[in-house]
Amino acid sequence: MAYTNQPVLIFNQPVRFYIEAAVRPFVILSAILSFLFLISFWLQLSYLSVAAPIVLFLQIAMACYVGWKLGVIAKLNWRELMLVAGLVGAGAGFVSAVWSLVRFWYVWLAFNLITEPVLSALLASVVSIITVWFFKSAGVFGNKESPITNHQSPLHIDYLSY
Repeated sequence: MAYTNQPVLIFNQPVRFYIEAAVRPFVILSAILSFLFLISFWLQLSYLSVAAPIVLFLQIAMACYVGWKLGVIAKLNWRELMLVAGLVGAGAGFVSAVWSLVRFWYVWLAFNLITEPVLSALLASVVSIITVWFFKSAGVFGNKESPITNHQSPLHIDYLSY
């Protein structure tokens, strides 16, 4: 098979498009989660009664943000949105699993390195789709044409012009 300089496409978008769309929410959420884990460890707060509900709330809030920013404002279709939200959720779930493993150091927490990213990705995908459905059913932003054309990254679009 000959090498071509064509990008690998998933749902008619290059892989780089999804990575660029997921990086900023992932970095923000990972920084907040890391800060929360370090503070809960330093203050010796109960993880299950204090930190875990906050982590779940932050993951849901970020999924709503991704759904609103990419699904409502940038008008990605549902498959592209689920993929980006799944990437953000999986990354946040992996960061959360690593911090749990570091904090408690139980052998069985190693299984969380697989299960928590998968469950977080599913949660983020579903919440982002529900967010888009909510905004579209309320008719908040109307039916404008999609501003993303020719494999543009949603991070490089001037949202104020719409």
